[in-house]
Amino acid sequence: MKRMLAMGLLVLMSACGGTPGATPCGSIADCGASSNCTDHVCTPCGATGQECCNTAALEPSCHAGLSCGASVAGMRRECAPCGNEGQACCTGEGTVMPCGGGLTCSSNVCVGGSVACVPGPSPMTIPVGIVDVNACGLRVIAIQASSFAQARDCAATMLSAGELVRVDPPPAEGLRSYEVCVLRMGMRTPDTLQAFTDGDARICACGGADRTLGCHVLYDCRS
Repeated sequence: MKRMLAMGLLVLMSACGGTPGATPCGSIADCGASSNCTDHVCTPCGATGQECCNTAALEPSCHAGLSCGASVAGMRRECAPCGNEGQACCTGEGTVMPCGGGLTCSSNVCVGGSVACVPGPSPMTIPVGIVDVNACGLRVIAIQASSFAQARDCAATMLSAGELVRVDPPPAEGLRSYEVCVLRMGMRTPDTLQAFTDGDARICACGGADRTLGCHVLYDCRS
């Protein structure tokens, strides 16, 4: 019955200008490898910018060299580059090393050699995010400390002019790249930036927290 409904939906999509050649599905079992069943249609997944593949595994997966994280739109989980400093650790199928270039995976973020700061009774490697005055992401510093608060205070002593320590720990997705469209006074301006969260990306794209009024950030200049 589900397959008949999916077939009927595909016919209706074709009549209304739907995606040509799309394969109907009732479940993910009806789709081939590297495909999800979304709205009764098989859609590609697992590549950069595509939705994470829904498999029998506990967590959605991506191709090797990619990591599954939250999307820039905050709605679905997308596959994104990983393994470089400040990025999320790689978890894709066939991944041999979670981080490249001699980096280590700490709290799901790839970091370089750690800096000892506050040994304490049980020092840990703790990643700390560094941003500029407009909340744009710059890098991640790995600190040996007993708590995030200690690591943050330590990182504050290593900053250059115009740099700030991010108040919260880096998210699981690490430092992410965004392609956005800034809409201000009727003008659309494309921009590429790095940020730790969608909220930081909006502030960064607008030029600072004090310039967000009247500034709208889109994820496609054509929309």
